[in-house]
Amino acid sequence: MYLADTSAWINALRRPPRTSGIRLNQLIVAETPVYLAGVVIQEVLQGARDELRLQWYRERLSVQRRVDPVDSFETYAEAARLYARCRWRGYTLGNTVDCLIARLAIEHDLILLHDDADFEKIAQVEPQLKLA
Repeated sequence: MYLADTSAWINALRRPPRTSGIRLNQLIVAETPVYLAGVVIQEVLQGARDELRLQWYRERLSVQRRVDPVDSFETYAEAARLYARCRWRGYTLGNTVDCLIARLAIEHDLILLHDDADFEKIAQVEPQLKLA
């Protein structure tokens, strides 16, 4: 089972799709469980270039499985700890939300499908994070 990051969704919705987007589309067609975090919904929708595209994205995302924090406080606290651990190792992450997405993948034992170098850095600090 997979958790798809914003980067994979953007690549899947783009024409033509890029590598992680092609893989995401293949997983969906094969009916492989692919989960979506709330923050990913927000990031994808806020990137829409107009109302028509926003509605189109919304329709596609609304039918996907969603994943939520197991325990909100602990999830966010552990995401912050993960960010700090990366910083302590000398990794500057471009987006703190990536640590939340990584934490959700870890909590739910999901493979993270992405096209974002920050996740490669996070995985070097947190071996429980499984990347596709």
